[in-house]
Amino acid sequence: MGNSTLELGVHTREGLNPCRLVDRRTGYAYANGDYCYGTPESHRPPLLEPPLVQQCEDGSVQVTFRAQQDALGIEHLFRATSEAIEEQLTLTNMGEETLSLRDAVFGFTRAVDGEGQGCQFYPIPYRRETVTGEFQDLTVEDLFSREPGYYFWLWVEQVPAQRYPARAFGSEAWAWTQADADHALLVAKYNPSAMEWSLLQTFPRGGERYLCFGGAGLWKQGDPEPAAQLEPGRRFTFGVTRLAPCRGGWKGAFYAFRAWTESLGHRLPEGYDPPVHWNELYDNPLWWGPDTPERRQEVYRLADMEAEAQKAAEVGCEALYLDPGWDTLFASSVWAEERLGRQRDFVRRLQERYGLRLALHNPLAAWCDVNGYPLEARRCSPDGETLPSLCSASPAYLRTKAERLLQLCRDGAAFLMYDGTMFTGECHDASHGHSLPLTRHEHCMAILQLLQTVKREFPDVPIELHDPIVGGVNMRYAPTYFLHALPHSFDELWGYEYMWEPMNDLRSGRALSLYYVNLAYSIPIYLHIDLRKDNEHALVF
Repeated sequence: MGNSTLELGVHTREGLNPCRLVDRRTGYAYANGDYCYGTPESHRPPLLEPPLVQQCEDGSVQVTFRAQQDALGIEHLFRATSEAIEEQLTLTNMGEETLSLRDAVFGFTRAVDGEGQGCQFYPIPYRRETVTGEFQDLTVEDLFSREPGYYFWLWVEQVPAQRYPARAFGSEAWAWTQADADHALLVAKYNPSAMEWSLLQTFPRGGERYLCFGGAGLWKQGDPEPAAQLEPGRRFTFGVTRLAPCRGGWKGAFYAFRAWTESLGHRLPEGYDPPVHWNELYDNPLWWGPDTPERRQEVYRLADMEAEAQKAAEVGCEALYLDPGWDTLFASSVWAEERLGRQRDFVRRLQERYGLRLALHNPLAAWCDVNGYPLEARRCSPDGETLPSLCSASPAYLRTKAERLLQLCRDGAAFLMYDGTMFTGECHDASHGHSLPLTRHEHCMAILQLLQTVKREFPDVPIELHDPIVGGVNMRYAPTYFLHALPHSFDELWGYEYMWEPMNDLRSGRALSLYYVNLAYSIPIYLHIDLRKDNEHALVF
């Protein structure tokens, strides 16, 4: 099966084996070895029934294979469109014991000794690493000699922010260029329901070196979490892998990826015209000293914010962004009426005197003063001890936070930042209704709930969302598109904390990672710039 540019060959006589993937333009075989179902040594799973061939309304052809390997049921779907071949795996535990898929590998394989030496692999969208600014391009030899890894930290458990080793190279997509550097293959993974990546993994087989790509597998801390282990009778459907030949080398593959994600809804919101914000934080001594009720009373009053509004108007901004200090306690999301007057009056004053709208910083559970939330919203240790931090999925927290965010919008907030999105860590409180312990996936779904609750009632209030696992740092954990384009979800990404040392971030190449993200996505990116540390031409801005 295939199209004018790509041909897929699937052998079934001795078990299911999608073993050949050929570029019809050049004759290059991207896959020329047995498909990997679980481990490189696994046998080919025997078919349970003849393949199901379907002609779809959009003109594509879809073929579904059902096979079984020991207790693992395999449903392998391939779809050929005019532009690409897509694959998707659904795995089912057919046995009576729990199946672990944590180390399982699924994918096409290619022997890379010799002919494959002229290839290059470019990660999409993070061709430049957000933490170091270094290029992440790989040769075939790099795949075998460099150690793959990823960045992670856990705020509440004080797990340090560092690079952790992995068994595969992962990215949201890859541009695989041939020796002529013009022809490329886009190898992309898309899963809107769980965190998943496109993986490149190497292994020896029969005395040769092989590359495994496409398919599915777990990466980073063991995501997608719902696939890590399957109870008897349970199934998991991995995301779609898209294999699309393109011209223009690595950049052509970036553009092809962007066109595809736009078709999936990852584009600018209709009528998108975001106001330029003035952030009062840089000139406000509250941020640069201890944040206490006394200091808030001293330096974060109505007169202080009016002074910032005057600056915003003079420089031509369209909104005043209030960072920490505007609420009663840090991240309480309750307007400090005692210091700032009624929020509705504040909004009216901004508009009438300065022509500005109101934008607000709102950290979520991981970065909140716990004293601003009900006791039952806190995390619980395995031995039943109440911990001094919030559980992101506790009903009491979600209910309290949602009510407060909605009230802020009713009283005139025109923009919300969801900061403090870091994973809140394990929680063992059975009354919360989540898994024991809380999972990263459930944490992300709780954030989505807070997004949707606000956007259903206030669809025109833009919401920026930090990375839903690591929050406001210069690393990315979740796929960039994750949670975006779902009904009533967020509008803007965060610019990886390049707000403190903008010129250093530019010179180091860290901030240039945003260029590649913009090549790959049409999702807006929101960022503050410290103009004091920009140059005289406001270059970074």
